Amino acid sequence: MFVGFSADQKRLSKMLDSMAGLVTGTRDALTRYTQPVTGSYYFVPSVESLRNLR
Repeated sequence: MFVGFSADQKRLSKMLDSMAGLVTGTRDALTRYTQPVTGSYYFVPSVESLRNLR
């Protein structure tokens, strides 16, 4: 399981692209031993954003 936290989804996308070898052509060594089956992104609003919903 991979879990990443970021204020910007683009950072996680770039990191996953790099792990898959889409940036340099070299895949992360972790992919020798694992095979992704599925993936997803979840949005968690900040406390300030939730307070503004009132």
